[in-house]
Amino acid sequence: FIFAPWKSNLTNTQIANKHFQPFDLEYIMDSKDNQTVYDQAKKAYYQKNYQEALTLFNQYVETNQNSPKALLAKGSTEFELNKLEEATNSFNLAAGHTAFRAIAHWYLALTYLKKEDHEATKKALLQIKKGEEKYENAQKLLKQID
Repeated sequence: FIFAPWKSNLTNTQIANKHFQPFDLEYIMDSKDNQTVYDQAKKAYYQKNYQEALTLFNQYVETNQNSPKALLAKGSTEFELNKLEEATNSFNLAAGHTAFRAIAHWYLALTYLKKEDHEATKKALLQIKKGEEKYENAQKLLKQID
């Protein structure tokens, strides 16, 4: 018998949900029309009206495909709606942007964990390097799911 205090009786979905914090939907500078769409999406998200938020984030991303912040916000919304394949795609696209790579991998890990894909979860967590945002959280989560 090995005592493992870092282990828990939580399901993978419960662990993922426990660690999930929505991407900070900070202000994104854009044209007035696009900013209005983003602001409406953000408001719907914070009011937990995720379906409306997703519709608006999709609209925003159509014209701002290279916005990693918008992709992370969209992925967070998809995560909340349990649209895990879509969330995976959004987070993977965001991970292609250097400045947001680590946080995108964190969200990818939580999405894979919720999907019960342990190998992909570990792979995503291992992409977060020492000194990067969420590194300590990634190390703790690795121990918890191992």
